[in-house]
This record gives sequence, C-alpha cells and structure tokens, in this order.
Amino acid sequence: MTDAAATLARTAMFDRANPTTLTRLAGHARESTYNNGEVVFLEGATGDAMFVVADGLVKLSCTSRNGVELLFRTVGPGGTFGELSALDGENRSAAAIALRVTRLLSIPASALRAALAGDPALAESTLLSVAAALRATSRQHADLVFLDLAGRVAAYLLGLWERSETGLVELELSQGDLAGLLGASRQSVNQVLRALEADGIVTRRKRGLAVLDPEALRARVASAPA
Repeated sequence: MTDAAATLARTAMFDRANPTTLTRLAGHARESTYNNGEVVFLEGATGDAMFVVADGLVKLSCTSRNGVELLFRTVGPGGTFGELSALDGENRSAAAIALRVTRLLSIPASALRAALAGDPALAESTLLSVAAALRATSRQHADLVFLDLAGRVAAYLLGLWERSETGLVELELSQGDLAGLLGASRQSVNQVLRALEADGIVTRRKRGLAVLDPEALRARVASAPA
C-alpha cells in the first residue's frame, strides 16, 4: 500500500473502502503543504476536490459582510473536508485555512464520484462520515443557542478532554479563533478560562490545560442558562 493509500485508510470516510479503491484514489491524489495562515480555498470557490489532512490542522469558517468570522470546526490528521462540494458540485460553503504547517491530500471530485459508484462500502462510510459532521455542526449550533458562554467553554474543553488519553487538553486554536468558534469576544473567553482555573477545575500547562475536575465541567454545561 502506498503512503497516500495508507493515509486514506486512516480516515473515517475511507476506512471501509476496498483496497483496490484506495489504490485507485491514491493514484489520483495530489499532496500539498500549506503554511500557517495559508488559504486552502475561499468561501464561494469552485468545489472541484475534497481534502484529507495527513498532518497539521485546518479551520473551516465563514465571514459576514461586516467582517465577523464564524468558525465552524477544525480538522486534524485523519480528518476530511470539502466533501460536500465534491459530491454535489456546488461552490464552497466555507473557507479553509491552515492553522499550522499542514500537509493535505486532495482528491478530484470526478475520481471520488467514480469510486463511490463502484464501491458500496465506500458509499456507506461516506454517508456515515458526512452524517457525523452534520451532527457535530448541529450540536455546535444548539450550544450557541442554548448555552451561555461559560457553558460553551466548558463543553468545548470537555470534548477535548474526552478525546485525550492523558487528561491534558491542547488548545489547538488561538484565543481569537476559539472566540470565533464559541461566538464570543477573545476577552470574554479568557475571563471564563481564568475563572475555571481559579475554581480549580483546570490548570494551565505549557501546551494547554490540564482538566482537574471533568465532573465540574459537566456540571457547568448542565447548569448553564439558555
């Protein structure tokens, strides 16, 4: 198996695909490296390919007419983005920007659609992957509506902690990007983080935060006013 095929096999979208399908897709894949802050594509651009993150981190966001950015999600190693435009042929609904040095594989939309037509297992895993992304986006929108800022910060940290094996939460976003994700100002998010630290729920570390009391985070989410 080639390096590109192995990278595809590590993603939720392609992990059920037939090995022959992976080899064919890998043959069409193009590898590119983006520096921190470099644009992968802009909102409204033609969606002629999807992307797999081999290394690094990418943010997906939209910008309002008055320049306010709304960050939808971040995508790290093993994640995919740009699938919707590659599948339906519509323009990009969000911009994609690298948040650190990032290595991507791009798969042409035509190659993806041909692979889906010939591999039912890939079609199934693609549907599940897209559904999972939509569920996560729906959950984020619900949090923005139903939770106050303290609850949103607690939910975000709790999600990172639950995916961590060490209890150390690496804050992969800048404070500005985190504020955009949580729908608040940078200053307000920083105030909430300081309050959580003062209460002994988290403590700062060199590369992020250590969650000392996850149950307290859960309680903050549960008690957050709408």
